[in-house]
Amino acid sequence: MESIPEYHVPKGVVLVLILFLCAANSPIYSDKAKLLSTGPGRFVFTDVKGNRNKPITVWYYQPKDLLPTARVVFVMHGVKRNGKEYRDKWIKHAQRGKFLLVVPEFSEKYYKGSKQYNLGNMFTSSGARINESKWSFSAIEHLFDHIKRSTHLTSPTYDIYGHSAGAQFVHRLILFKPKARINKAISANAGWYTFPTFRKAFPYGLRKSPAKKAYLKKALGKKLIILLYLLSNYNQDNMCRLFHR
Repeated sequence: MESIPEYHVPKGVVLVLILFLCAANSPIYSDKAKLLSTGPGRFVFTDVKGNRNKPITVWYYQPKDLLPTARVVFVMHGVKRNGKEYRDKWIKHAQRGKFLLVVPEFSEKYYKGSKQYNLGNMFTSSGARINESKWSFSAIEHLFDHIKRSTHLTSPTYDIYGHSAGAQFVHRLILFKPKARINKAISANAGWYTFPTFRKAFPYGLRKSPAKKAYLKKALGKKLIILLYLLSNYNQDNMCRLFHR
């Protein structure tokens, strides 16, 4: 039987190979943008600028022959964290409106309860403030940067719609991050609100929160639509149509 010859790899080469393999599995590479495919799809977004240990599943739909100037529309799910269902319901509107539909899913596993999702993850359970880069609100801005790298789109702003818990998320995003690159926002059927007043403490008002009085003027200058639907009058399609106007 013919013996297999031995090959001695220099130690330096082995070290370089080990470092390369470790780097390939490092979170720093997880934000590398890949071009989004046409039609429905999903990817896992690792927010390397914020909570890199809290991945977000992103459901999207990219219409065929999308123009570089097309809008990016984020849709924020409710308390059920059912991003795929929201994506599927909005596909026909993305087709008609010729916009890129993006539905980030903040799972209960990584964003527990209302404090970490619709209240923005701005405070720890003990009440200490969390760095702004790790807010769930900030993840939208970081995801928008990722989307821009993953497409040929040139829009400097995005539209955002939220329903129920997602509606709470949207109006608070504007209050606490008024510099966010939002063009138009719709907050539909929020269970309750944070009011733009420093007379009440957070979460019902802005006192004892990261908000500053200088934020209010810019926040109140945003295009925010508050929608309230009662019982049988509620119609998801009617809400979606507002983005075509």
